Amino acid sequence: MILLIRTDKKEDGVIGQFFNSDGDFICDSLERPKLYEGEENLRDDGKTAINESCCIPEGVYEVERTYSPMFKKNLFLIKGVNSRDGVRIHPANAISELLGCIAPCLGFSYNVSFKGKMEAIFGKSSANALRALEAEIGADKFTLKITSYESLCTL
Repeated sequence: MILLIRTDKKEDGVIGQFFNSDGDFICDSLERPKLYEGEENLRDDGKTAINESCCIPEGVYEVERTYSPMFKKNLFLIKGVNSRDGVRIHPANAISELLGCIAPCLGFSYNVSFKGKMEAIFGKSSANALRALEAEIGADKFTLKITSYESLCTL
């Protein structure tokens, strides 16, 4: 099992950390925040409804490496996410590159210009972090538990 603990929920993004089953840190993570109103963080093409592109709910998910038509390579697909398809773990450095998926990264920068847009949170070395996560998992299928420090405190 891989554990993702969300450590900081900001208006501009959700920061977390991946851990292996022994509790060893693997890498950081970046996700879109949950939106309740407004459309500033929605997909540019307007096809995404509010909260459809935000971080996935806490819970336990089966994950399998499958071919992604969007990325044209095999990536981890998170199954059973609230009537949403195609939720993946993939490299992305900016919130604008995420549509409800999770990006592994190796630390963060703040208030960075990326492709002509200011990003409040910018994940560093996402492709390298994904390779580290894949090496740690070492399989095509695994279980992912997503939680937060707030949830852990209430168990």
